[in-house]
Amino acid sequence: MKMDKILAILQKTNDGDNLSPEHLKLVELGANGYLNQAGLAALDRLYESVEVGTYTKPYHLGVEFMTRDHEGFIYYKDKEVEHYSSSWAYSLEAKACLTKLQHQCLYLESINDLNGPPYMLCDYRMKGRHGEQFCEHEKQMLDRLCGENGIVFSQVHLPHNSVMDGFLLPGSVGQEDVKNAPQYREMLMTGDLRPPCTATVTVFSYGAGPLKNATEQELDTLNCCLDYMADHALLKEHSKAEYAMLAENTLDDEEYER
Repeated sequence: MKMDKILAILQKTNDGDNLSPEHLKLVELGANGYLNQAGLAALDRLYESVEVGTYTKPYHLGVEFMTRDHEGFIYYKDKEVEHYSSSWAYSLEAKACLTKLQHQCLYLESINDLNGPPYMLCDYRMKGRHGEQFCEHEKQMLDRLCGENGIVFSQVHLPHNSVMDGFLLPGSVGQEDVKNAPQYREMLMTGDLRPPCTATVTVFSYGAGPLKNATEQELDTLNCCLDYMADHALLKEHSKAEYAMLAENTLDDEEYER
């Protein structure tokens, strides 16, 4: 019965071409008998949605409006805007970049100028055509998110070969917080970071109201305009510290595989 469902899924999705990459992988794992109970349940849900004609590709990494095809091309509302390699496309780093890309696409769409690579059009450091205006727009969004509060966040820098130069964490963090951060663990697992190394943590605040730890949405917005905020002296630096990082590599099990 499982193979009947798999064949039906493939027949109704142009041999899987109309499936998202993660759903195609799910079908392939099922065909080869590699699914656990959670995977089999997910395969049943996929079959039901395909069978009744309600299947739609899920947003890539859960970022609204953003999808990815089997060749790695990234789309915003079906418009091609980027390309992510398969080895990187599902990482936390990729999600941070994708979220920033989504913000850029939303802004360019709002001014009717989504007519080129969003990253280049909105890049502040490279003086993209809309770089300054995009960052001002993100600052205004951040102000709305913060309301009457100020926010506290930490910028973590580590010596690695990834595209992003470190990551942001909510609140004022120390060595253990960095060690336990998902971003840090991922860098270890992918080999982008090879301890022993030094983590530099700078604690900032933004806003004049009572301080609270930044939310995930506020950090996503900050990530879009951090250089702009620093250049315009809008951030208050509270402390800077260096920590020796000696963590070991650990790997997580695949969600659906046995």
